[in-house]
Amino acid sequence: MPARNKGKHKPWVILVWIAAVAIAFLAIAFAATRWHIPTRIQADLFVDRVEFAPANQEPIRILDRATSFHKLTIENFSQVSFAPEALELTDLPELRPQERAALVRAMRQGGEVVLQGEPNRRSAIRIEAAKQQTGSTGRLESISIKPDATVIFEAHQGTAKAFTLQLTATEFAPDIFPAGVFKLTAVHVTNPALEAARIHPAAIAMQVTLRQDSPYLKVNTESEAFIATLSPSTDNPVDFLIKGGVPLHRIQFTKQNHGDIETSLAGPGKITYMDFPNIEPVTVEAHQLINLGRLTAASIRQLRYDPQQAGFHVRIEGEAGEILIRSGAFTQDYRLSLFDRTWRDNRIISIFAALGSLCVILVMIFQYYGASSKR
Repeated sequence: MPARNKGKHKPWVILVWIAAVAIAFLAIAFAATRWHIPTRIQADLFVDRVEFAPANQEPIRILDRATSFHKLTIENFSQVSFAPEALELTDLPELRPQERAALVRAMRQGGEVVLQGEPNRRSAIRIEAAKQQTGSTGRLESISIKPDATVIFEAHQGTAKAFTLQLTATEFAPDIFPAGVFKLTAVHVTNPALEAARIHPAAIAMQVTLRQDSPYLKVNTESEAFIATLSPSTDNPVDFLIKGGVPLHRIQFTKQNHGDIETSLAGPGKITYMDFPNIEPVTVEAHQLINLGRLTAASIRQLRYDPQQAGFHVRIEGEAGEILIRSGAFTQDYRLSLFDRTWRDNRIISIFAALGSLCVILVMIFQYYGASSKR
């Protein structure tokens, strides 16, 4: 008699185990909705400032091609040199004409003018058209950076259509190719001829025509923070970076305003989930703070300056361990959850479907044996 009762209730025990497994699966599924994981994304953003650290092992190009400019300012350099065909000082009114001519001859001694940045001062040169005119004043050749550098692009607001490129922890020597006669203004620079004449102006201006066999200015940098401010010669967009993008270690979309950290988003953007194109992209608004952190296999695929909108179009692709968007006091994590990834993975869905079918078959088998035991 006891043996018959044991066999009689055995199917119900199996059903209880199946129910327990189902409940466990539901609990795991609920936990999976709360467990966010690194997610592959494509972020298309429009910003007025972006700061990033490339993950390069070799020198890479930040400015991939020559960029034409209407006005160019270079700050924090060690030396600027050029070979003039003609050179005229346009300031220093305290000098008589013959003194001015003698100073020009002394500065050109050896056929080359060398301007050295004063130590511990923010040396700068500005290159612009000698006369009021539109169009190109010259072009800035490609710029490469070494590993461990930090790159900052910032757009100027207002009527001035210009942007600033700042590089830290790197050394390079960009070439500047003016187009014809140009005006050069130098601030906080020294020259042997100026030292000999005991002339120490805060700024010196000159009109220059370069020799045809040496039509460029050579800029040497050794500073911790090299800065170039460029006004494009046209309203056409300016593209940076090499084809295929630049590997990325970290990136920030913030700026400071009187000590407060603000977003640098200047227009709407979106974040697309690369592995799941059917998921609706996340819309990012200009007032929101965005943080893309803990990047893996990430790169900047596009960096384009738009003079008309005074900002940069930035495209980032890669895996992000942080996708945080803050609006006011509310911050939301936009990484996919483990449930999202599992639910949309056809391979895993097939496995669960097979397990579900197996459970149904097992229930039917135990029901059959339960019915047989009653007979």
